Amino acid sequence: MRRRGAFTLIELLVVVAIIALLVALLLPALSGARAQAKKAKCQANLRSIGQAVQFYLNDNRDTYPDAQFYGCLGYIGRSNWHGSLGSQIPESQRPMNRYFAVEDNTIDDKWQVERKRNDLFECPADAGDAYAYFNLYGKFFVEHGTSYTYCSDSREIDTPGQPSLVPTFGIASCRGLRMAEIKRTPKKIVFQEPVFNPMLDPQDARAQWHFHGRAHGNLLFADGHVTFNFPQIFDPYAPPDENAAYF
Repeated sequence: MRRRGAFTLIELLVVVAIIALLVALLLPALSGARAQAKKAKCQANLRSIGQAVQFYLNDNRDTYPDAQFYGCLGYIGRSNWHGSLGSQIPESQRPMNRYFAVEDNTIDDKWQVERKRNDLFECPADAGDAYAYFNLYGKFFVEHGTSYTYCSDSREIDTPGQPSLVPTFGIASCRGLRMAEIKRTPKKIVFQEPVFNPMLDPQDARAQWHFHGRAHGNLLFADGHVTFNFPQIFDPYAPPDENAAYF
């Protein structure tokens, strides 16, 4: 009986082609699964932050923290550009941190936030600062100490008659706000992923943390629920509108 020898070149090429086809079919599915997992982890982070917000409200007469964008929770980021917005406020002075047992993480070098952190403050899909008009190349977490911005204002650095340095896009500030003043808690944003900049190219990766082509982000609302959406507010200096979808 004649024994079969090694595979022929044609047979090997057919096998390679089949493997390549299977890989091509599977890669998009695997990539989509990874993106969904990152989005789910990010939403879990925000739900945990939402629970901490409720504890804070219970301890502070139902009044939201009097803090700026990056100074409500998180660590000291390496960027000094937005220091006046809270990114350089020590952890011990950030009102939400004590609900996460965060210790002081004193600045000793520019990479300190990469060495010691609570993962709840970092979105796994963090792609950078969508608001920066200067060169910030690190993740938003690295630059500012948190991936999630508090719906606040920059009143200390506002010039009378001039718009805020960082606009709230028509969304009312939570800073010092009492729960009783919120008309619709399921529509009041408290924390958000900072990807909503209508002046940024919608194809910019910094505005596409989770899915390319969708300028959406995760939003935490006053009633504690989290959703993946885009607030339909396009005027960067619009006054708060209580009739807006995400007032």
